[in-house]
Amino acid sequence: MVGKLVNALRGARKRTAVASGASAPPERRVLPADVESAIQGCTVLARAPGEDGEPRMLVQLAGRNGGWIHNAGASSAAIAARWPELSERQLVRALRFLESEIAMRFRGSMSRSKRTSWVNRWREDDTYA
Repeated sequence: MVGKLVNALRGARKRTAVASGASAPPERRVLPADVESAIQGCTVLARAPGEDGEPRMLVQLAGRNGGWIHNAGASSAAIAARWPELSERQLVRALRFLESEIAMRFRGSMSRSKRTSWVNRWREDDTYA
């Protein structure tokens, strides 16, 4: 008897929530699986630094044709063009995910300077008498 009463109250709560619009689905924050896998499998190629001296990264998503030089505007436009169904939050999340993938692949490799020692300073034209 108590179970029927509890079930009746639960049903009444659900009906009032639906009537008030409280059960509208929240905006999705997680990325769809195909977006995640395309970003994880992307190809990133380091190109010669631009005029400002910053390294340029050429990005090509897995399973997609074409690529672009990575910057916030170009990457956002490319992801939005390939997946127009993404919400604004999902687009920001995908852009952050792409930036972290690029940073993880090139962590430290661009900023390392050549270590100098007597071994790599040696040249053939050096003569020792």
